Amino acid sequence: MINVSLSHLILLSMAIGLALVAVGWVASTIRRSQREVQRRKGVILCRICGVRYEGGNEDISICPACQTPNESRPPDLI
Repeated sequence: MINVSLSHLILLSMAIGLALVAVGWVASTIRRSQREVQRRKGVILCRICGVRYEGGNEDISICPACQTPNESRPPDLI
C-alpha cells in the first residue's frame, strides 16, 4: 500500500484539476483564434473608406460603398 497523507492527496487532486482547467483554456483559445481566422479569410477591407465586404475570386474587387478597386489578397511583404 502507498503511504500518502491527506494533505498530499488533496494537493495532488487540486494540481490535476488545475492542469485540466489550464489545458481546456489553452484549447479553447486556440479554437477561437482559428475560427476568427477562418471567418476573416474572405473579407476585404477597403483601402479608402474602410468598409469590410466579401470579396470574390478575382485579383481586384470593387468596393460596394465607394467603387474603389481593391486587391483581394494582402500585400506582399518587403
